[in-house]
Amino acid sequence: MRVSRRWHMDFAVPFWHTVDFDNDESFAKVPPEVVFKYGHLIRNVVNIAKEEYILFLQNPNIDFVQQLQFLATKSKFSLVLFYDLVRYYRNSLTTLRVSGELVRMAAFDEKLITGVYLSLDAIAPGCTLTKLTLAESRHVIKFIRMALLPGAKSLLMHFPSLETWEMLNSPVESQGTLRRLKASLSVRCPRLKAVQFTTTEQDRVASYLDNVFHGLERVTFGYAALNQTVLLGLLEHQATLTSIILVPSTARIEPSTSDEVPTSQKIIRLVLKSCACLEILSVEGHQMNVDLLEDEIVACMDLQELRVRFYGLGTAVLVDECLETLSARKRDIAGVVDAPGKNGALIGGRVCYQLMQFKKLKTVWLGTREYYLPTQ
Repeated sequence: MRVSRRWHMDFAVPFWHTVDFDNDESFAKVPPEVVFKYGHLIRNVVNIAKEEYILFLQNPNIDFVQQLQFLATKSKFSLVLFYDLVRYYRNSLTTLRVSGELVRMAAFDEKLITGVYLSLDAIAPGCTLTKLTLAESRHVIKFIRMALLPGAKSLLMHFPSLETWEMLNSPVESQGTLRRLKASLSVRCPRLKAVQFTTTEQDRVASYLDNVFHGLERVTFGYAALNQTVLLGLLEHQATLTSIILVPSTARIEPSTSDEVPTSQKIIRLVLKSCACLEILSVEGHQMNVDLLEDEIVACMDLQELRVRFYGLGTAVLVDECLETLSARKRDIAGVVDAPGKNGALIGGRVCYQLMQFKKLKTVWLGTREYYLPTQ
Protein backbone atom coordinates (compact mmCIF):
# COMPACT_ATOMS: atom_id res chain seq x y z
CA MET A 1 0.00 0.00 0.00
CA ARG A 2 1.31 3.44 -0.90
CA VAL A 3 0.60 6.56 1.13
CA SER A 4 0.56 10.16 -0.02
CA ARG A 5 3.56 12.43 0.42
CA ARG A 6 1.41 14.78 2.48
CA TRP A 7 0.61 11.99 4.97
CA HIS A 8 4.30 11.17 5.10
CA MET A 9 5.25 14.78 5.92
CA ASP A 10 2.35 15.55 8.27
CA PHE A 11 2.28 12.31 10.24
CA ALA A 12 5.28 10.05 9.71
CA VAL A 13 8.01 12.70 10.00
CA PRO A 14 6.90 14.18 13.36
CA PHE A 15 5.90 10.77 14.76
CA TRP A 16 9.31 9.22 14.13
CA HIS A 17 11.40 12.32 14.87
CA THR A 18 11.92 11.52 18.58
CA VAL A 19 12.00 8.13 20.27
CA ASP A 20 11.49 8.34 24.05
CA PHE A 21 11.74 4.91 25.65
CA ASP A 22 10.29 6.25 28.91
CA ASN A 23 7.05 7.12 27.15
CA ASP A 24 6.82 4.04 24.98
CA GLU A 25 8.96 0.95 25.56
CA SER A 26 7.23 -0.77 22.65
CA PHE A 27 9.44 1.14 20.22
CA ALA A 28 12.09 -1.52 20.84
CA LYS A 29 9.67 -4.15 19.50
CA VAL A 30 8.77 -2.41 16.24
CA PRO A 31 9.06 -4.95 13.38
CA PRO A 32 12.20 -4.64 11.21
CA GLU A 33 10.14 -4.01 8.06
CA VAL A 34 8.60 -0.92 9.69
CA VAL A 35 12.01 0.35 10.81
CA PHE A 36 13.22 -0.25 7.25
CA LYS A 37 10.61 2.23 5.98
CA TYR A 38 10.76 4.89 8.69
CA GLY A 39 13.99 4.46 10.67
CA HIS A 40 15.75 7.11 8.60
CA LEU A 41 13.38 9.72 10.07
CA ILE A 42 14.60 9.25 13.67
CA ARG A 43 16.66 12.22 14.88
CA ASN A 44 16.48 12.19 18.70
CA VAL A 45 16.61 9.21 21.05
CA VAL A 46 16.22 9.72 24.81
CA ASN A 47 16.13 7.56 27.95
CA ILE A 48 18.23 4.72 26.57
CA ALA A 49 18.46 2.55 29.68
CA LYS A 50 18.23 -1.07 28.56
CA GLU A 51 20.34 -3.28 26.34
CA GLU A 52 17.32 -4.12 24.19
CA TYR A 53 16.92 -0.41 23.38
CA ILE A 54 20.54 -0.18 22.23
CA LEU A 55 20.19 -3.30 20.11
CA PHE A 56 17.07 -1.82 18.49
CA LEU A 57 19.00 1.35 17.59
CA GLN A 58 21.72 -0.66 15.87
CA ASN A 59 19.37 -1.23 12.94
CA PRO A 60 21.25 0.07 9.84
CA ASN A 61 18.13 1.90 8.66
CA ILE A 62 18.34 4.22 11.69
CA ASP A 63 21.20 6.14 10.17
CA PHE A 64 20.94 9.84 11.02
CA VAL A 65 20.46 10.23 14.78
CA GLN A 66 21.52 13.68 16.00
CA GLN A 67 20.79 13.51 19.74
CA LEU A 68 21.35 10.63 22.18
CA GLN A 69 20.56 10.48 25.89
CA PHE A 70 22.02 7.43 27.66
CA LEU A 71 21.27 6.38 31.25
CA ALA A 72 24.42 4.55 32.35
CA THR A 73 24.18 1.50 34.59
CA LYS A 74 26.80 -0.83 36.05
CA SER A 75 26.32 -3.24 33.16
CA LYS A 76 29.59 -3.55 31.24
CA PHE A 77 27.82 -5.08 28.26
CA SER A 78 25.33 -2.22 27.83
CA LEU A 79 28.17 0.31 27.99
CA VAL A 80 30.13 -1.55 25.32
CA LEU A 81 27.03 -1.60 23.12
CA PHE A 82 26.51 2.11 23.71
CA TYR A 83 30.12 2.89 22.75
CA ASP A 84 29.53 1.09 19.46
CA LEU A 85 26.29 3.00 18.95
CA VAL A 86 27.94 6.39 19.39
CA ARG A 87 30.74 5.44 17.02
CA TYR A 88 28.13 4.45 14.45
CA TYR A 89 26.37 7.83 14.68
CA ARG A 90 29.52 9.94 14.95
CA ASN A 91 29.00 11.63 11.57
CA SER A 92 25.50 12.88 12.43
CA LEU A 93 25.53 13.17 16.25
CA THR A 94 25.38 16.72 17.61
CA THR A 95 24.20 16.22 21.20
CA LEU A 96 25.29 13.46 23.59
CA ARG A 97 24.10 13.32 27.19
CA VAL A 98 25.31 10.62 29.57
CA SER A 99 23.89 10.34 33.09
CA GLY A 100 23.12 7.71 35.69
CA GLU A 101 25.38 5.45 37.72
CA LEU A 102 29.11 5.71 37.24
CA VAL A 103 30.85 2.61 36.01
CA ARG A 104 33.51 1.17 38.30
CA MET A 105 37.07 1.81 37.18
CA ALA A 106 37.71 -1.92 36.72
CA ALA A 107 35.12 -2.02 33.94
CA PHE A 108 37.53 -1.11 31.15
CA ASP A 109 40.84 0.23 32.33
CA GLU A 110 42.39 0.11 35.79
CA LYS A 111 43.81 3.59 35.19
CA LEU A 112 40.42 5.20 34.59
CA ILE A 113 38.13 6.35 37.36
CA THR A 114 35.04 5.58 35.27
CA GLY A 115 34.29 4.02 31.95
CA VAL A 116 31.76 6.71 31.09
CA TYR A 117 33.19 10.11 31.82
CA LEU A 118 36.92 9.74 31.18
CA SER A 119 37.14 7.66 28.03
CA LEU A 120 35.70 9.85 25.30
CA ASP A 121 38.41 8.57 22.98
CA ALA A 122 36.67 5.22 23.16
CA ILE A 123 33.15 6.63 23.06
CA ALA A 124 33.20 9.15 20.26
CA PRO A 125 36.27 9.42 18.04
CA GLY A 126 35.69 11.97 15.30
CA CYS A 127 32.29 13.15 16.60
CA THR A 128 30.91 16.54 15.56
CA LEU A 129 29.11 17.25 18.85
CA THR A 130 27.75 20.79 19.10
CA LYS A 131 26.35 20.76 22.66
CA LEU A 132 28.11 19.83 25.90
CA THR A 133 26.24 19.29 29.16
CA LEU A 134 28.31 18.74 32.30
CA ALA A 135 25.75 17.40 34.73
CA GLU A 136 27.98 16.57 37.64
CA SER A 137 31.58 16.75 38.79
CA ARG A 138 32.97 14.20 41.25
CA HIS A 139 36.42 14.74 42.65
CA VAL A 140 38.72 11.98 43.82
CA ILE A 141 41.97 13.60 44.91
CA LYS A 142 44.27 10.85 43.69
CA PHE A 143 42.94 10.94 40.16
CA ILE A 144 42.38 14.69 39.96
CA ARG A 145 46.05 15.26 40.73
CA MET A 146 46.99 12.86 37.98
CA ALA A 147 44.67 14.62 35.53
CA LEU A 148 46.30 18.00 36.20
CA LEU A 149 49.79 16.80 35.34
CA PRO A 150 51.49 18.64 32.46
CA GLY A 151 50.55 17.14 29.13
CA ALA A 152 47.20 15.76 30.31
CA LYS A 153 44.65 15.80 27.48
CA SER A 154 41.87 18.38 27.60
CA LEU A 155 38.31 17.08 27.52
CA LEU A 156 37.60 19.86 25.02
CA MET A 157 39.70 18.18 22.35
CA HIS A 158 36.66 15.98 21.69
CA PHE A 159 34.38 18.95 20.91
CA PRO A 160 35.84 20.93 17.97
CA SER A 161 32.30 21.69 16.74
CA LEU A 162 30.95 22.70 20.15
CA GLU A 163 28.35 25.49 19.88
CA THR A 164 26.47 25.35 23.21
CA TRP A 165 27.77 24.71 26.72
CA GLU A 166 25.17 23.94 29.39
CA MET A 167 26.69 24.34 32.86
CA LEU A 168 24.63 22.52 35.48
CA ASN A 169 27.01 22.29 38.41
CA SER A 170 30.20 24.21 37.74
CA PRO A 171 32.14 25.45 40.78
CA VAL A 172 33.84 28.83 40.90
CA GLU A 173 37.41 28.01 39.93
CA SER A 174 40.62 29.91 40.57
CA GLN A 175 41.63 32.68 38.18
CA GLY A 176 44.46 30.53 36.88
CA THR A 177 42.14 27.66 36.05
CA LEU A 178 39.69 30.00 34.33
CA ARG A 179 42.47 31.52 32.22
CA ARG A 180 43.62 28.07 31.11
CA LEU A 181 40.06 27.11 30.28
CA LYS A 182 39.60 30.27 28.19
CA ALA A 183 42.81 29.59 26.28
CA SER A 184 41.75 26.00 25.62
CA LEU A 185 38.27 27.04 24.46
CA SER A 186 39.61 29.60 21.99
CA VAL A 187 41.80 26.97 20.34
CA ARG A 188 39.71 23.81 20.60
CA CYS A 189 36.14 25.15 20.44
CA PRO A 190 36.15 28.18 18.11
CA ARG A 191 32.44 27.75 17.31
CA LEU A 192 31.25 28.03 20.91
CA LYS A 193 28.73 30.89 20.92
CA ALA A 194 26.10 29.97 23.53
CA VAL A 195 26.21 29.21 27.24
CA GLN A 196 23.43 28.25 29.64
CA PHE A 197 23.71 28.36 33.44
CA THR A 198 21.13 26.57 35.57
CA THR A 199 22.50 28.16 38.74
CA THR A 200 21.50 31.52 40.18
CA GLU A 201 24.78 31.90 42.08
CA GLN A 202 25.97 35.34 41.04
CA ASP A 203 29.70 34.79 41.54
CA ARG A 204 29.64 31.65 39.42
CA VAL A 205 27.79 33.23 36.49
CA ALA A 206 29.88 36.40 36.63
CA SER A 207 33.24 34.64 36.81
CA TYR A 208 32.58 32.43 33.78
CA LEU A 209 31.11 35.24 31.68
CA ASP A 210 33.96 37.58 32.54
CA ASN A 211 36.93 35.21 32.50
CA VAL A 212 36.19 32.17 30.32
CA PHE A 213 34.03 32.82 27.29
CA HIS A 214 34.73 35.11 24.36
CA GLY A 215 32.32 36.57 21.81
CA LEU A 216 29.16 34.87 23.09
CA GLU A 217 25.98 35.34 21.08
CA ARG A 218 23.46 33.69 23.41
CA VAL A 219 23.47 33.69 27.22
CA THR A 220 20.87 32.02 29.46
CA PHE A 221 20.77 32.05 33.26
CA GLY A 222 18.40 32.51 36.18
CA TYR A 223 17.01 36.04 36.53
CA ALA A 224 17.69 35.99 40.29
CA ALA A 225 21.43 35.92 39.52
CA LEU A 226 21.32 39.34 37.85
CA ASN A 227 23.41 41.98 39.61
CA GLN A 228 26.05 44.59 38.78
CA THR A 229 28.88 42.04 38.64
CA VAL A 230 26.96 39.74 36.29
CA LEU A 231 26.11 42.79 34.17
CA LEU A 232 29.82 43.49 33.72
CA GLY A 233 30.23 39.90 32.59
CA LEU A 234 27.45 40.33 30.03
CA LEU A 235 28.96 43.55 28.74
CA GLU A 236 32.17 41.67 27.95
CA HIS A 237 30.12 40.25 25.07
CA GLN A 238 28.09 43.35 24.15
CA ALA A 239 29.46 43.49 20.60
CA THR A 240 28.24 39.96 19.78
CA LEU A 241 25.23 39.22 22.02
CA THR A 242 22.05 38.56 20.05
CA SER A 243 20.05 36.72 22.74
CA ILE A 244 19.77 37.24 26.49
CA ILE A 245 17.37 34.88 28.25
CA LEU A 246 16.92 35.32 32.00
CA VAL A 247 14.73 32.58 33.44
CA PRO A 248 12.39 33.59 36.31
CA SER A 249 12.53 31.70 39.61
CA THR A 250 8.86 30.79 39.48
CA ALA A 251 7.11 29.06 36.61
CA ARG A 252 3.94 31.10 37.10
CA ILE A 253 4.44 34.76 36.22
CA GLU A 254 1.50 37.17 36.09
CA PRO A 255 1.40 40.83 34.99
CA SER A 256 1.42 41.99 38.63
CA THR A 257 4.12 39.60 39.94
CA SER A 258 6.74 41.57 41.85
CA ASP A 259 10.19 42.05 40.35
CA GLU A 260 12.65 39.90 42.35
CA VAL A 261 15.76 41.93 41.46
CA PRO A 262 15.74 45.33 43.22
CA THR A 263 18.36 46.92 40.93
CA SER A 264 16.93 45.54 37.69
CA GLN A 265 15.81 48.90 36.23
CA LYS A 266 19.35 50.23 36.06
CA ILE A 267 20.82 46.93 34.83
CA ILE A 268 18.29 46.39 32.03
CA ARG A 269 18.70 50.03 31.00
CA LEU A 270 22.44 49.47 30.51
CA VAL A 271 21.80 46.27 28.56
CA LEU A 272 19.46 48.07 26.17
CA LYS A 273 21.94 50.93 25.73
CA SER A 274 24.98 48.71 25.22
CA CYS A 275 24.00 45.57 23.27
CA ALA A 276 23.32 46.89 19.78
CA CYS A 277 23.09 43.43 18.15
CA LEU A 278 20.43 42.15 20.53
CA GLU A 279 17.54 40.39 18.78
CA ILE A 280 15.98 38.46 21.69
CA LEU A 281 15.53 39.84 25.21
CA SER A 282 13.63 37.58 27.59
CA VAL A 283 13.30 38.91 31.15
CA GLU A 284 9.87 37.71 32.24
CA GLY A 285 10.69 38.32 35.91
CA HIS A 286 11.41 42.00 35.23
CA GLN A 287 8.92 44.86 35.50
CA MET A 288 10.08 47.67 33.25
CA ASN A 289 9.23 51.32 33.66
CA VAL A 290 8.14 52.69 30.28
CA ASP A 291 10.12 55.85 31.09
CA LEU A 292 13.24 53.83 30.34
CA LEU A 293 12.26 53.51 26.67
CA GLU A 294 11.08 57.11 26.50
CA ASP A 295 14.10 58.78 28.09
CA GLU A 296 17.05 56.62 27.06
CA ILE A 297 18.77 56.00 23.75
CA VAL A 298 18.17 52.33 23.02
CA ALA A 299 20.86 50.67 20.91
CA CYS A 300 19.11 47.38 20.08
CA MET A 301 16.58 48.69 17.57
CA ASP A 302 16.67 45.40 15.61
CA LEU A 303 14.97 43.59 18.49
CA GLN A 304 12.74 40.78 17.19
CA GLU A 305 11.48 39.17 20.41
CA LEU A 306 10.74 40.89 23.72
CA ARG A 307 9.50 39.18 26.87
CA VAL A 308 9.06 41.65 29.73
CA ARG A 309 6.34 43.22 31.90
CA PHE A 310 5.59 46.91 32.38
CA TYR A 311 4.58 48.84 35.47
CA GLY A 312 1.01 50.01 34.99
CA LEU A 313 -0.01 46.97 32.93
CA GLY A 314 -0.87 44.93 35.99
CA THR A 315 -3.85 42.95 34.71
CA ALA A 316 -4.46 40.60 31.82
CA VAL A 317 -7.10 42.98 30.45
CA LEU A 318 -4.67 45.90 30.24
CA VAL A 319 -1.97 43.74 28.69
CA ASP A 320 -4.29 42.31 26.03
CA GLU A 321 -5.64 45.77 25.17
CA CYS A 322 -2.09 47.01 24.68
CA LEU A 323 -1.15 44.05 22.48
CA GLU A 324 -4.28 44.34 20.34
CA THR A 325 -3.63 48.05 19.81
CA LEU A 326 -0.02 47.31 18.92
CA SER A 327 -1.09 44.64 16.43
CA ALA A 328 -3.64 46.96 14.82
CA ARG A 329 -1.07 49.73 14.41
CA LYS A 330 1.43 47.28 12.94
CA ARG A 331 -1.14 46.40 10.28
CA ASP A 332 -1.53 50.06 9.38
CA ILE A 333 0.39 50.57 6.15
CA ALA A 334 1.43 54.08 7.12
CA GLY A 335 2.51 53.00 10.58
CA VAL A 336 2.71 56.64 11.72
CA VAL A 337 1.49 57.34 15.24
CA ASP A 338 1.95 60.51 17.25
CA ALA A 339 3.91 60.11 20.46
CA PRO A 340 1.61 60.26 23.51
CA GLY A 341 2.52 62.72 26.23
CA LYS A 342 3.56 61.43 29.62
CA ASN A 343 1.12 63.54 31.59
CA GLY A 344 -2.30 61.98 31.59
CA ALA A 345 -1.57 59.42 28.87
CA LEU A 346 -2.51 55.83 29.59
CA ILE A 347 0.40 53.45 30.19
CA GLY A 348 -0.90 51.09 27.50
CA GLY A 349 -0.70 53.82 24.87
CA ARG A 350 2.81 54.80 25.90
CA VAL A 351 4.03 51.20 25.89
CA CYS A 352 2.41 50.58 22.52
CA TYR A 353 4.09 53.62 20.98
CA GLN A 354 7.53 52.65 22.27
CA LEU A 355 7.22 49.08 21.00
CA MET A 356 6.22 50.44 17.60
CA GLN A 357 9.72 51.91 17.33
CA PHE A 358 11.18 48.40 17.09
CA LYS A 359 10.42 47.90 13.40
CA LYS A 360 11.55 44.26 13.32
CA LEU A 361 9.66 43.19 16.45
CA LYS A 362 7.77 39.94 15.76
CA THR A 363 7.07 38.31 19.12
CA VAL A 364 5.96 40.02 22.33
CA TRP A 365 5.12 38.71 25.79
CA LEU A 366 3.97 41.24 28.39
CA GLY A 367 2.83 38.94 31.17
CA THR A 368 -0.04 36.91 29.73
CA ARG A 369 0.59 35.11 26.46
CA GLU A 370 2.97 35.09 23.54
CA TYR A 371 1.75 37.46 20.84
CA TYR A 372 2.89 37.33 17.22
CA LEU A 373 2.84 40.68 15.47
CA PRO A 374 2.10 41.26 11.79
CA THR A 375 5.08 42.34 9.73
CA GLN A 376 5.04 45.88 8.42
